[in-house]
Amino acid sequence: MLPLEKLKSLGLKLVKTIAENQLAGTIDIESNKGTKFTIKFNIDKT
Repeated sequence: MLPLEKLKSLGLKLVKTIAENQLAGTIDIESNKGTKFTIKFNIDKT
């Protein structure tokens, strides 16, 4: 897993900020023969 604190791309920083702060979710990045982004957040059905 790549450390998200070391992101240099403005786009990835925005995705991280939106996922964590606005969606109250998490984002994980894995790099192994390609890059995989996993964003998880809860959906309230109210």
